[in-house]
Amino acid sequence: MQLDAEKSKAFFASRTVWWNALGIILFQLIHWIYPKASAICSNQELTIVVGLNLFTVWCAVNLFLRKVTSCRIGAALLALFVLSGCGSIPQKLDTDIYYRRDMPFCVGSFGCFDGMTVLPKQSSYAFEVAPKGDADIDLMIVTTCHRNKSYEKTSSGWFIFQKKNRFRYTYAPNPQIEGDGDCSLVFNTFEKNMGRHAWAVILFEDPKYQLPMTVYCDGDVTQAKGVAGCQSKEGLKQGLEFAERVMIEPDKGCPLPSRNGGKVYEFPIKYKECGYTIRGESGRIGTLFTVGYRGELVRNAGGQQ
Repeated sequence: MQLDAEKSKAFFASRTVWWNALGIILFQLIHWIYPKASAICSNQELTIVVGLNLFTVWCAVNLFLRKVTSCRIGAALLALFVLSGCGSIPQKLDTDIYYRRDMPFCVGSFGCFDGMTVLPKQSSYAFEVAPKGDADIDLMIVTTCHRNKSYEKTSSGWFIFQKKNRFRYTYAPNPQIEGDGDCSLVFNTFEKNMGRHAWAVILFEDPKYQLPMTVYCDGDVTQAKGVAGCQSKEGLKQGLEFAERVMIEPDKGCPLPSRNGGKVYEFPIKYKECGYTIRGESGRIGTLFTVGYRGELVRNAGGQQ
């Protein structure tokens, strides 16, 4: 037992052990400061090549210095490089799947939302978007029925000197084209290295839509003044309720809501996007926009969602 204790003391007193421990700490520090160092993990072959090269250089130096033990410990470092560097690879996007619109964004005094909302009509809106996790915004595309603007990050950050994972945008709808109440705003963010893209959809109220309705959407109940939005997984039942008799006109290919025996009109969420025009017997009109998704993404990195 005494001999084993002496060997253990000698092992931990060895400079080799402490230099290797320092190497582990430095690697983790680099990974924490610059999390995209693990972007190579999206390519398994590249990860192995980089790891083997680091291991080869490590062994060559230590064999030259006649430190065989260091070369052995280098093998352990190689395993650590592969495991710790690739421990949180985000899922890859399937281009054939329509994902949930869940990007967080804030709008001036209206507050913050997650993925989709309806805003009162006004002349301009100050948006700040920020994808979940620590995802960068390498490309931002702003789309409406009238415009398609793209903003690309430069090597020194955004050309307007903003944080790389946030984007501020002032939207002033063109009253002649975008101000008719039928023109939504869509934010699309794209990340080059990790592929953690995100989306958000914003609808706008308009005086021509005045038919109030109760919207039963994805487990929530909201009161709409004439313009409503609903996002849920494809195929799930949603509902609408009105204080007067109505006629509902779905866009082509969209399911027609039907009374469920009470006052609620039920309908299944169709895949991707659908629009509905609702006409009340009072002459008032309402509109509903739905989003049906098939996939949801986990973008958590660095412990932040």
